Amino acid sequence: MAPVNASSPHYLTILFLLGQSIELALKSFLRSRGYTEAQLVRIKHNLPKSLRAAVNHGFPKPHPTDVQLLELLDATYGAQRKLQYHRASAVNLPLLRPVRALAGEYLVHSFMFLGGSPSNIGDRGPEVYGLFVDPTANYEGPSLADFRISADGVNLRSLSAVCNSL
Repeated sequence: MAPVNASSPHYLTILFLLGQSIELALKSFLRSRGYTEAQLVRIKHNLPKSLRAAVNHGFPKPHPTDVQLLELLDATYGAQRKLQYHRASAVNLPLLRPVRALAGEYLVHSFMFLGGSPSNIGDRGPEVYGLFVDPTANYEGPSLADFRISADGVNLRSLSAVCNSL
């Protein structure tokens, strides 16, 4: 697959699928912690709300930038479903590479709580568990670690400030 950037025809589809991966990872975690189907339905497709509920039930506390990244993604993923129906014109979209890495982290954490081995979770990536998120895709942009550093304390709604600093 060629490099995927914001002008790629696949960008919105990939971003939607990454959002869905994050939502399912968090809701799987919540289900394993006793959430009922009715409780999950009340959360709707709200990624930040899912994350807050998961953290309240033992999910690792996220980096502050991760929360903002989810809020930015949620503005088109959950709140308006623009990504699903490809109506994302005139909105700020998060960068694919850090969102993919965040989805991978959440899949690993959820897998661990669903019975996967908790040993060495901190230094093992999704590939160890067979939880790849499009491993061969060549997404442009910063790694999640670099993004966290560059975006720390920046309002991601003004994404151009973050992108220009990387």
